[in-house]
Amino acid sequence: MDVILTVANYMKENVDDGILTDIGFKLLENNLESDLNILKEGISQKPLCRVCCHMCVVYNLLILWGGYITTVDVPEDLKNLEWHPIALMLEQQLPIYLSHLNDEFAQIFHDVKVQSFKKPIFGDVHHIPTHPDDLPKDFKAESCKTINEINGS
Repeated sequence: MDVILTVANYMKENVDDGILTDIGFKLLENNLESDLNILKEGISQKPLCRVCCHMCVVYNLLILWGGYITTVDVPEDLKNLEWHPIALMLEQQLPIYLSHLNDEFAQIFHDVKVQSFKKPIFGDVHHIPTHPDDLPKDFKAESCKTINEINGS
């Protein structure tokens, strides 16, 4: 969690207008222990939705961070943060968790994830592909937004 908050706070202070909204920061700071304990006993939509929102914000923040550190000078200690394993784990786990949300909570998840970032990084996509074969047939990499486009630079 230290890595994630370090990244979030650095980007808040050093990226014009920041990346996360207050909702996004609140999601990062939530203690998910009680939600995870509830989920150990079985699927419960509200805690599952909170966990999914948290995982989604963390994953996307880390992906944005990966792009950011390749285009901007950041302190060496921040370049060496171990964010890759966290992002990889979330990329694998988030679709599994999301598949258990019912329609009502899937919509809540979508609304919260969109409200968590200051810029529209999601577009109309509700599904995070986990494999290139899962990408839409008309997907073009050149249509993806860069960190500068997201920040309006």
